[in-house]
Amino acid sequence: MAPPDRYPVPARRHRAEDHVRRSRFITTVDRARTREEAEAFIDEVRGEFPDATHNCWAFVAGPPASTTVVGEVAAVVTRYFGGVKLGKGGLGRAYAGGVTHALEGMPRRERIERRRLRVACDYAARDPLLRLALDLEADLVAEDYGAHVTLVFHVPVTNMERLTDGIAALTGGQAILQQDV
Repeated sequence: MAPPDRYPVPARRHRAEDHVRRSRFITTVDRARTREEAEAFIDEVRGEFPDATHNCWAFVAGPPASTTVVGEVAAVVTRYFGGVKLGKGGLGRAYAGGVTHALEGMPRRERIERRRLRVACDYAARDPLLRLALDLEADLVAEDYGAHVTLVFHVPVTNMERLTDGIAALTGGQAILQQDV
């Protein structure tokens, strides 16, 4: 099971189309980190299909309830009525099926919660520290060279303690660390 600070999210907008008893269902999914992003996405899709019979939508603006499913995702199912009534059950199955179809084909990437860590150390510690940071999936985002070298990393939350412990060991406790939330 993936750690709670890591879960799959949409890599980009994706669309799938289904036909159920002559009705056309176009499902569009995209990433939505916040309720505001989800609402803007829903409005954009509605604007793209102004002549549609319905635009049914749902979103999870944050982590999923289970790490086996996608988080930070919004979906809009656009329906063009084909002349045959599906009934409540049939319509619900068509909407759910469209979302399932779109999610199955949607490209994903891993979302990793990160924190900022600033490290000031001697020049001799720079290269070993960079190797350690790379091993722990930390991204180097800034470097500054003065009396000491200062490195700024974005570190996965689950690796922060291992990185700070490793830096202390590499520098004999001489590095100055500053964590930003």
